[in-house]
Order: sequence, then C-alpha cells, then structure tokens
Amino acid sequence: MEMGLKMLVGVSAIGILSLVLFAQLLNSGNPATGTNYGNSHPVIQATQTPIGLGAGGPNNGEQQIVLVRALGTGGYDKPEVRVKAGVPVKFQFSAEQNSGCGRQLVISEFGVNLVSRNGETAEATFTPQKGVYAYRCGMNMFRGKLYVE
Repeated sequence: MEMGLKMLVGVSAIGILSLVLFAQLLNSGNPATGTNYGNSHPVIQATQTPIGLGAGGPNNGEQQIVLVRALGTGGYDKPEVRVKAGVPVKFQFSAEQNSGCGRQLVISEFGVNLVSRNGETAEATFTPQKGVYAYRCGMNMFRGKLYVE
C-alpha cells in the first residue's frame, strides 16, 4: 500500500511540475512570432492596406491585415479567415487574460509563433500560397483555419 502512495505522490509531483513549466513558457520573455469551430462564427476576409506610398512591386503595395483574438471561452473570435494568395499577410494576434493556453498562436507552415501577454497584440508577416492552413494554440485546444485563395 505504501508503494502505491509513493507512486501517486510522484505522478502528482510530475503533473504539477509540468503545469509550472508550461506557465513559465507562456510568461517567458521570448518575442512572439490554431480554435473552436462553432457555427456562430463568420468567415472573415482580411482587409487590404497599402504597404507604403508608391510601393509598387510584385504585390502592388498591398498587405492583408488579419486580426484574431483568443477568448476566455476557449476559442478564437475568428475561427476561419480568408486571404489572397501571394499577397503579404500581417497576422495580428491578441488574447484575453483568462484564455489560458490560447495566449499562444502557432501557424507551423509559416514559422509563426505569437504570444499575447496581458492582452498585448503580437504580429507576424508572411506571404502565403494557395491552401488551407491551421492556426492553433500550443496545446492544440484552440483551433482555426486560414484559407488562402
């Protein structure tokens, strides 16, 4: 019986240590660079803005801005987003303080790893090609889709 108690204490200690390490990861000083698929969320189109005066170039100076916020209810405010292929995307991310692991947003295919601390907005810029890409939290509990057309 005593052996079982020791194992239970050991497993509990490992679980607590894992939670502490995860909390430290979320609050670490690394710079920041995914949701529920509820039917109540619309598909959002990115807005386009000029990159600079007379920018021209292959993308005609356009940039698509995507704003996504992690909610304390366990999902993103925009679980689906649509953007144009070949046009730079400025992906801006923020999170409510009670959103837990949702304070991190990852888009693996573009090397994006954003962390929102205290509701701050983190952003990354990338140029996507056609396809469907997942955005998610680090634990894959919050999930979303980026449709590139």
